[in-house]
Amino acid sequence: MRQRREDLNALVRRGTFKGVTPRMLPMFVHPDRLKDEALCAEIVRMGERVGPEAFLRQQAANMNRPDSRPGLAAIRCPTLVACGRHDKLTPLALSQEISDSIPKSKLVVIEDCAHLPTMEQPQAATAVMRYWLLDA
Repeated sequence: MRQRREDLNALVRRGTFKGVTPRMLPMFVHPDRLKDEALCAEIVRMGERVGPEAFLRQQAANMNRPDSRPGLAAIRCPTLVACGRHDKLTPLALSQEISDSIPKSKLVVIEDCAHLPTMEQPQAATAVMRYWLLDA
């Protein structure tokens, strides 16, 4: 993952920022959603609105942030860990580890979904959050 981030950063520094988000789409969405032109176009527009400077700052933050997993056990409030089953950026095994580390957590896996559940499966993501807020 780090090498991929460095490769994308190099593209941005060479002035080809507009090509970055389309290259990242397979990391963001479930393979079946790559055919959804409206969804993919919106994700590309979101990336373009971020801009190259902010993208590079985000990448640096992601690549250099400390691992927060050791502190998860200290979380005492009820916690929802929701993820897409096919998330390549935060794989299900990592979401499971996060949930297992937080004493009062619940893991919910959204099917046919990758890293962007509120965009890929908005009804399912809303139902999960609604349940959590109203019934948990």
